[in-house]
Amino acid sequence: MKKALLAFSLFAAGLASAVTVNWTGASSQELKDVDYSKDITVTYTYTLASQSSSRQNFFWLGFNGSSSYTENNALEFRHAPAFDSNTSNANLISFADSSSSERVSLAGALGSTGTERTLTFVFNVEKQTCSITFQDASMAQQTATLTLKDYPTSNSIWVTTFSPDTLTSSSITVTYSDVPEPTALALVALGVAGVALRRRVA
Repeated sequence: MKKALLAFSLFAAGLASAVTVNWTGASSQELKDVDYSKDITVTYTYTLASQSSSRQNFFWLGFNGSSSYTENNALEFRHAPAFDSNTSNANLISFADSSSSERVSLAGALGSTGTERTLTFVFNVEKQTCSITFQDASMAQQTATLTLKDYPTSNSIWVTTFSPDTLTSSSITVTYSDVPEPTALALVALGVAGVALRRRVA
């Protein structure tokens, strides 16, 4: 019986699979059945056309199954020179409620114009952490602690990318783990119960 239960645990853990989605340019897509207990990795590659003295949105991730930025929780990557005296810098990570009254930002240079750059964001909703890694060694890895105003009630994330004039090109890749379907777990449980019953009868 113990072996059967162990087999069930291992199999159930294996039911959660890694999902990868990617696209270029501006788009908005919904990622469903996201496992918030596992890390979510966002890789964003862009080529800067020019620096800007105005706010520029690059991409954002919205929780609670909403494609609108009116919800309480959103993780965004944007250029916000209003918060920095040097317009070549940006608040690379901003995590805030809809009124921006709760915000965590990590500042860093966007890079040189005409040069492709890749940034990797790894965040965990359950642990409320987020880290950013740059392609080059110009900046060390930074980590922010995120405070969710309202914990997501839906395992759905909307990913929206923008195409500001400051970019020549951009692409995004999101990798996450999906939540095992209840029907699949139920079938596995029935199978384990059947094996246990058969051994008991024998």
